[in-house]
Amino acid sequence: APCMAVAALLLMPVWWDYYHATSCHLTPTQKCWRGRDLHAIVPYLGMLCSASVVGVVLNPWDRRLLLHLISATGVFDGGLVLAVIVCILDRNRGRPISKT
Repeated sequence: APCMAVAALLLMPVWWDYYHATSCHLTPTQKCWRGRDLHAIVPYLGMLCSASVVGVVLNPWDRRLLLHLISATGVFDGGLVLAVIVCILDRNRGRPISKT
């Protein structure tokens, strides 16, 4: 389980790399909330998911159930929102959702 926390911590810079790598695909017409604003949320949601994984690892359910459940909610709900936002952004870039 400690390896999972280390992996989540090492993944944190990747969210910023993804943000910078995909920012060149935004067009000037994507200045509405679906374009640039959703794109700006991606690294923060990724960091939330990574931090939540660390929270799950550091708070075993048999010792600190409430903190574990809060962190697990961050992983599952944050991950779902992150996946939906990435699908919307990829769809706006012209990529089909089935290839995302």
